[in-house]
Amino acid sequence: MSYQKEELVELWNSVVEEQQLPVQLGVELRGVTRLEDGTLQVDTSNGPCIARNVCLALGRRGTPNKLGVPGEDLQKVNYSLLDAEAYEERNILVVGGGDSAIEAALGLAEQHGNKVAISYRKGEFSRIKQRNEERIVKAIEEGHIEMLFKSEVVQIAEGTVTLRVGEREERVLANDDVFIFAGGKPPFDLLKRSGISFNPADRADAPPTAEQAGNLLHGLTIALGFAMLVLVWALCFRSYYSLPTYERPLTPEHEWLRPSGAAGLTAGIISVLMIVANLVYLARRSLRFPWLPGSLKRWMTMHVATGIGAFLLVIVHSAMSPQRSVGGDAFYGLAILVVTGAVGRYFYSFVPRAANGRELGLDEIEKQMNEMSGQWDRVDPAFAARVRTEMQRLQTEGRWKGSFVQRVKTLIANQRMMHDSLVALRRQAHREGLSLDQIDEVVTLAKQAQRTALMAAHYDDLRALLSTWRWLHRWTALAMVLLVLVHVWTAMRFGSILP
Repeated sequence: MSYQKEELVELWNSVVEEQQLPVQLGVELRGVTRLEDGTLQVDTSNGPCIARNVCLALGRRGTPNKLGVPGEDLQKVNYSLLDAEAYEERNILVVGGGDSAIEAALGLAEQHGNKVAISYRKGEFSRIKQRNEERIVKAIEEGHIEMLFKSEVVQIAEGTVTLRVGEREERVLANDDVFIFAGGKPPFDLLKRSGISFNPADRADAPPTAEQAGNLLHGLTIALGFAMLVLVWALCFRSYYSLPTYERPLTPEHEWLRPSGAAGLTAGIISVLMIVANLVYLARRSLRFPWLPGSLKRWMTMHVATGIGAFLLVIVHSAMSPQRSVGGDAFYGLAILVVTGAVGRYFYSFVPRAANGRELGLDEIEKQMNEMSGQWDRVDPAFAARVRTEMQRLQTEGRWKGSFVQRVKTLIANQRMMHDSLVALRRQAHREGLSLDQIDEVVTLAKQAQRTALMAAHYDDLRALLSTWRWLHRWTALAMVLLVLVHVWTAMRFGSILP
């Protein structure tokens, strides 16, 4: 679930009121000191207070950056927006192109009578959330917000603001309020005074995400065992399976190798049971069945193994010659399902997960990137700077556009680009005289960093890609299950099992 900023503030206020939390507003933090008994003294503008634990949720902005233009000290200039509803019938300029600026402009534009303009020095938005990008584009197209790309504030006056648009044009806008979101200076000095270290050697290693290939490898290993058994079976009876279908009834093996024979029917029954077990994985993923035992990772292993295993056994059940019938259609449906499952598992590997299988949020991915930088600095600080530049380039590639197919093409092209980049990094590390062990560690870290940067830059795109695939995969599975049920009923009905 996601919230707009105003909704989130309203939610926080309701929690504060309901839980009677002792929130103090307008208080400045000046430092944190550890006392001899292990407690912490928090120095504030309202005096000191003692606590056992302190959570510093300062954000990354710190002290707001100023534009350095005449009139910036006027009262109408603000560096944050606390309550959009307090502004009505106003001419407002928002300066900046990040998420904070976009969300502020959207909130202000929704208030009665406001005329909102955004000034951004670049020619297009970059590194903003996809949802914000969609909302701001819609607001601009509908005329609720005026967008001024490649513009800079020149002067702020009481009732106006002057902008330079492009290289020469100057525009004077009627203005009552200016909101500046131009980033800020992080509070490093305050953090250092509070005992927080910025030495890379003191950083803990980044906790690994769930091994995306682990459960796939186990499932494929089990499926490989099934494949070997089927291959041995086919070799043992190759004289029968190599015959045309019209000649097979003349052989003694036909009585028990045919689909309704002892071996063929047994393979069919086991494959149906595997399909049922495979579908139970969907129930395990759902929150409606918390009583199902086993970890999601093991269920995924079973999902992969039973999916491939059922397909292999259906090959044996069909006497390795599926016909144009309901059963044959079910066979081809299962084949398509196995292929789409393999493709989906490829997409699945790009969505970051915690050790328990839970999908990580964007903030958790960005935290991983920050923690990973400590490992870089311990290997080779100079080389780490180059890799960070490469990561930054990857993050600023922009969000993927278009349909499901176009997103897939972009993902594949991105992987090719990442591979070429890793090859170049290995060659560069070799030229700079790093040992083989250092090169291996550097390339491993670079691969992790680039993959994490891909997750952060295209988080919403990857989730959308996986969501679309799941929709297609599930409908294909439903069609295949219906065909299997019809095939089983038909076999039982005309096989004289049902009256």
